[in-house]
Amino acid sequence: MCRLRSLKKGTLSMNDFASQVQEICDLLANYGNPISKIEQVATVLNGLPSEFEPTVAVISGSKEPYTFDAAVSLLVDAEVRNNDPLRLLVGINHTTFKSSGRRGGSRSYNGGKYKGRYKP
Repeated sequence: MCRLRSLKKGTLSMNDFASQVQEICDLLANYGNPISKIEQVATVLNGLPSEFEPTVAVISGSKEPYTFDAAVSLLVDAEVRNNDPLRLLVGINHTTFKSSGRRGGSRSYNGGKYKGRYKP
């Protein structure tokens, strides 16, 4: 039981980490100490690094408890997004530029589209 609570994802893939949790839970059940599905989900959530916090909040804040498989599926999706190098480019590519013209006009540039009127 102590080993189960001390598990951390570390460098394991989400699927490997979830499998490790499931294997230990199965062993404990075989020895007469079953772990509830909610405790299994909590064990996975508690073993995750901070980059999974948004997904952990969704799972733990849900009105209906997530099944183990549903929670792992959502976490695998989050892992894929976290490891996507293009995900960072979306935030970097958003630029805002504002300036005033000589006659009181203004223009703004936002991600490739001008907004407002331009008066030279």
